[in-house]
Amino acid sequence: MIDKTEMQFARAIYSIAKEKDKVDVFCKNFEDVSSALHDNEELMLFLSSPSIDLNTKDEVFKKIFSSLEKDIYIFFHIVIKKHQIRRISSIVDAYYQLMNYDRNILKGIIHTAFELNDETKKRIEEKFSKRYGKRVIFDVVIDRRLIAGMKILLEDRLIDFSVDSKIEAIKENLSFKRSL
Repeated sequence: MIDKTEMQFARAIYSIAKEKDKVDVFCKNFEDVSSALHDNEELMLFLSSPSIDLNTKDEVFKKIFSSLEKDIYIFFHIVIKKHQIRRISSIVDAYYQLMNYDRNILKGIIHTAFELNDETKKRIEEKFSKRYGKRVIFDVVIDRRLIAGMKILLEDRLIDFSVDSKIEAIKENLSFKRSL
């Protein structure tokens, strides 16, 4: 869940990206830094440590990420200075949300017990795109806990087509009838 502070950071850098017509460039820069921070806990500890001075952190950051846009350096300087580097994953997620909103795209997740082929995924995306009046893109997550069917998460809504939910509904219905 993205909180208010994370969204404020994302809005700030997104407005700069739009102003400079570099939304996709900034996006790529964020992916590079996020991936590196996610894969290297020592770097994350270093950048978030209150005992290391800001200039040292800046120098190390610039050496590691030498190809970033200048505005991204400034952004990360502020994030590190404000001790918010541990929130970078959520800030990047908020940036993607803003970008997708501007591009009239909704991102969702399909949880399914089985692999979806490309054609099936495309049909589901088209059906939801028509329903919502926006381009809908789904990531597919295989969830072996599901018996069959799927659960779709889109715009904070859960649409449950799983056999698990049908069985649960039958159980609840039967227990309700027994209590009468």
